[in-house]
Amino acid sequence: MALLNQFLRLLEFIEHLCTDLVDYGDWLTSSIGLVFNVCLLSYTGLLITGCTAPTAAILASVVALACHCVVQEPEA
Repeated sequence: MALLNQFLRLLEFIEHLCTDLVDYGDWLTSSIGLVFNVCLLSYTGLLITGCTAPTAAILASVVALACHCVVQEPEA
């Protein structure tokens, strides 16, 4: 019986993990998730090209802000 309880807990953990991953995937495809991905990718790209970490963080933030303004542009 103890083995079945442990197995049930494992299945519940896997179910919870899969549900969280689906929710995270939904967040990444939203507009703020898109901006987050652009910021992270630009930061990584800037670090690879040789920028210092503070400079890369500032430039990636500027890119993310510009992307956010484009994505959230109000309809005229």
